[in-house]
Amino acid sequence: MNSENNVLNEKSTSVKSKIEEAVQRARQRLLGVDLKNRFLNYRTSRRRTIRVVNEIPKEIFDILVLHPKTMQFKPSEISEEEIRSLFEEEDINEDLPFPNLPDTEPLKHHTDRLLQTNLTKEELLKKLSYVHRQAETVFREQGYSILYLALGFLEWTTIERPNQLNKAPLILIPVELKQQKVRTRFSLCWSGAELLPNISLEAKLREQGVNFLLLKRLRRKLPLIPIFSP
Repeated sequence: MNSENNVLNEKSTSVKSKIEEAVQRARQRLLGVDLKNRFLNYRTSRRRTIRVVNEIPKEIFDILVLHPKTMQFKPSEISEEEIRSLFEEEDINEDLPFPNLPDTEPLKHHTDRLLQTNLTKEELLKKLSYVHRQAETVFREQGYSILYLALGFLEWTTIERPNQLNKAPLILIPVELKQQKVRTRFSLCWSGAELLPNISLEAKLREQGVNFLLLKRLRRKLPLIPIFSP
């Protein structure tokens, strides 16, 4: 009787092990922890990517998520008068406190509601219009949003290709682009959908024995100071 039980236990363990291996293989395929996955090896698109420059990710997260406010993109040659006019119709609390990064003092433009770019007015409007149209088409035809603001990128290399620098986004904020009239400025806001850490990066780091802290902090909407500290 005992020998029969042992045989059954061994078979059960073997079956369980095979199932776990199959699940792990399926998970790896879904996560895509190789360089074909854009979440591990991101490449910008000339038409679909709008690069934000000279900003602090934590401050953007605070504005969009912790104190849900709209933001706008700032073209490279915009004047101070135009900056003030961007939000003149909104009730703005300019004294709203923003948590600072440890041992640093963000500059004024880091805590305003303008996302700086290196694009001219025409270039910025053209790109935003294209991205907006593409996002609306996908949502209308397929029922889901493709608009995300990526905060922070991890640069990494492999032993096999030490000179190839790969970039993986850390946080993906689901956002909406809104435009009141044609040829007017776009506003950007958090859509309210679930905040997403880069789960592909999380899996890749886990392979290397690195703990990814973003998941818990995002689910609880905690400040990102421990993540983006210098």
